[in-house]
Amino acid sequence: ERLQKRWIYAHSAAEDRILEHRKWRLFNCLGHEQTLDGKYFILSDGRWLRFDDDFYKSIVDFTANRLRIEPFEALYSGIDISDDASKKNLESKFNEEVVRRRPSAILFDRAKLKIGAGRKDKEFCDILDLTDDGMMRIVNIKQFKDASSINYLFAQSKFYCEAFLHDEVFLSEIRGHVAASASGSKDRYLHYIKDTVEAVRGEAYRVCLWLLYRERDPAPTRSDIPLISQYELKLMHDHLKRVCKFDDVVMRFVPVVTKQYTTRRTPKPRGG
Repeated sequence: ERLQKRWIYAHSAAEDRILEHRKWRLFNCLGHEQTLDGKYFILSDGRWLRFDDDFYKSIVDFTANRLRIEPFEALYSGIDISDDASKKNLESKFNEEVVRRRPSAILFDRAKLKIGAGRKDKEFCDILDLTDDGMMRIVNIKQFKDASSINYLFAQSKFYCEAFLHDEVFLSEIRGHVAASASGSKDRYLHYIKDTVEAVRGEAYRVCLWLLYRERDPAPTRSDIPLISQYELKLMHDHLKRVCKFDDVVMRFVPVVTKQYTTRRTPKPRGG
């Protein structure tokens, strides 16, 4: 009851002020998973929801037996993603360092691409990597935080990978980004990525999900993924493999160096 009466307010970094017209009940912002008497419940958007037993078992079975999780690659271990200027730990720093360590890879993070007649504000992925054994990896990266953050990764991966196979404009934009990149291997990439959607086949591509965690913490396991995120992951995985026919969907937990940043703010008076 007390949580229902408290509010979370948005803060404008540009204006350095609280936006009182943008607020949410604190209770509605909480997420929690709870087992009680053999039943599974989640708290989401201010509501307690119970999972159907068979539905719950299908999600757990997928994560335990069908989800492919590989060890992290030593080449990309221990990258420092802290940024003192912004006082944040940034995925972009990890992505840039990966491409520095593997110059043949192509950075797509923060690319501005277009799908169909939409705005030119899409990315496709974080890193595109043609491996030494000849498989093209579509790599999407996120810090392993809360369910909403990793759910966004799964939804984004599904949306962009499907558009890659079916949208002629998006495919052309991706090829254009490759051609403009600094990779010494871009001609190999352009030969691999066909120039019409009819010629692009999902089985020639592997979707990779890299979740970054603090290296001083214990390595996460598949059971650490929130249940609601396991559900979103299952939807994405089955769609990309069964419908889009991608070669595989592979997850890795990757240790990174981070810093704990704190910012002290003095509340501004509301009146006067």
